[in-house]
Amino acid sequence: MTTLDIAVVVIYLISIVGIGMFVGKSTTSTDEFFFAGRRFTWPWIACSCVATLVGSYSFIQYAQIAYTDGFGAIIGYTNDWYVLPLFFFAWLPFLFKHNIQSVPEYFAKRFDKKVRIAVLCFILVYLIGYIGINLLTIGIAAHSIFPWAEMMPDSAWFYEGTFRFSVILPAACLAVLSGLYLHKGGQNSVIVTDFIQGGILLFAGLLVFFVGMNALDKPFWEYLSIEHQNPFPHLNKKTSLNGAGLFWSDGIVGTFAFYFINQGILMRFLSAKSINEGRKALLFVVAFIMPVAAVAVAGAGWIATGLVTEGVIQIGDPKNTFMVVAKSLLGPGWFGFVVVAVLAALMSTLDTLITAVAAVAVNDIVRPLYPKRKDAFYLKLAQRLSICVTIVGIALIPLFDSFDSVFEAISFFTSMVIPPLILVILGGLLLPKFNAFCALWTLILGSIAMALSIIFPELITPLAHGIERAEGTPYKYIRSFYGVFVSTFIALSLYFYQTKTKPKKMVKEIG
Repeated sequence: MTTLDIAVVVIYLISIVGIGMFVGKSTTSTDEFFFAGRRFTWPWIACSCVATLVGSYSFIQYAQIAYTDGFGAIIGYTNDWYVLPLFFFAWLPFLFKHNIQSVPEYFAKRFDKKVRIAVLCFILVYLIGYIGINLLTIGIAAHSIFPWAEMMPDSAWFYEGTFRFSVILPAACLAVLSGLYLHKGGQNSVIVTDFIQGGILLFAGLLVFFVGMNALDKPFWEYLSIEHQNPFPHLNKKTSLNGAGLFWSDGIVGTFAFYFINQGILMRFLSAKSINEGRKALLFVVAFIMPVAAVAVAGAGWIATGLVTEGVIQIGDPKNTFMVVAKSLLGPGWFGFVVVAVLAALMSTLDTLITAVAAVAVNDIVRPLYPKRKDAFYLKLAQRLSICVTIVGIALIPLFDSFDSVFEAISFFTSMVIPPLILVILGGLLLPKFNAFCALWTLILGSIAMALSIIFPELITPLAHGIERAEGTPYKYIRSFYGVFVSTFIALSLYFYQTKTKPKKMVKEIG
C-alpha cells in the first residue's frame, strides 16, 4: 500500500467510527440498542442490508469461486427469490403481530421454554461462529495488503502454523474499531454506518469489475471455458464445487439461515416502521440489490481469468484473487478505496452479528432470570456483552482457518447447525398440530444425525447425487441435503406419531 492508500484507509476508519459514535450517543434504551426505536423506512433498511448481505468473506470467497469456476459464482446471490412468499405472508407478520424480539422467543411463544432453550444454544453457536468466519476473511485479505515479512524480523511464526498471527492481528484491530461505536449505539449506529458502508462496497466491487473489463483485450467472458460460462455449476462433477451441493448448502440452508435464523437480520427488519416497510425492503433487496451485489463480489474473479491468460498477473493462492486483481488495476488512492470496501464489508457484518448475540443473550437468558430489573441494567449488560462476544469471535479464527476456502468453512458450519432449525420453523409455521414434543426431539435427533455424519461420512453417500467422496473434508456442500432430508424424516415421523397417539394434547394456541 502506498502512502495515499494508507491515508484513505485511515480517513475512512476515523470517519466511520466517528459517525457511528455520534449517531449512537442518543441510545438510552434496549429498544433503541436492539431495534433503533423501530422508526426507519424501507430505503434505510434495504440499503443497510447490503452491507450485511455482502460480508468481508463475500469479496474473498466469490472472487475465488469466479476465478476457479466462472459464472457459477453468481448463484449464491440470485437464489433468494423463493423465500419471499413465506417471509411475506408468514414469518414477518408473525414477528410484528406478536412483537417478537428474538428468534428463540418465537419458539417460546409457538412451543414452550424447553424448545426455546434448545434453540438458544443453536442460535448462539451459529452467530458466534459467523463472527469468527468474518474475522478470518479480513485476516486473509491482510495477507495481500500489508508487507508483514518486511515488518517482522523473523516472520515464519507470524505466517505459519495453527495460529497465524498475520491473520489474527488485523482481524482483532478491526473488531476493536467496530466495537468503539457499537458499544454505545447498537442498532442505531449499525443501520446508519451500514447504509454508508453498503454504498462504498458496492461501488468498489463494480469499480474493479468495469476497470478490469476496459483493461482486457477482448470481452472477459471469452477468456472463460465453455463450462465456466455456465451460470449453474456442474451437478456432481467436482467435489470442490458442485451444483447439487451449492443448491442445498447455499440456496436452501444458507438462505433460510440468513432470513429466518440470523438474529441480526430479524432485528434489521423489526427496526422498520411497519410490516409494509419491511416487505418493501425485502423486495428491493431480492429484486435489485442481490443481482448487483453478485457482479460486485464475483467480477474480480472473471477479470482475473483474462488477466492471467494475458500474462498481466499471477494468482498463487486463489483466496487472494480479489486483492491481487484490485492492486494490479487501480492506482494509489483507488486501491486504498478498495481496501476500505473490504474493511467496510467486515465491520458492517460484524457489528450486525455482535448486536444480534447481545440481543439474544439479554432477551432470552438474562430477562427470564431477572425479569424486574430496570432497562438501564439490560442496556449496560448488552454493551458489555458486545465486547465479550468480539473476543470469542477472535479466538475462533484458527478453527475456520483450517479449511481450504472461506466458502467451505461457511458451508460446513451452516450445514451442521441449521437443518434441524429449518424443519422446526417450517413445522411451526405450516402445521398447526406440530407441537413442542415434535420440535424438541427434531432438534435433538437432528443434531445427533449431523454429528454422526462427521464420524461416518458414508451415511451421506446414498444422498450425495453421485458426488465423489473427497479426502479430508468429505461432502463439503451436499451434507446440507443430508441434514434437511434426515431432519424432515424425523420431524414428520414425530408429527404423525404425536397426532395419532395423543390427539387431545396437541399445540399451544397463540392469539
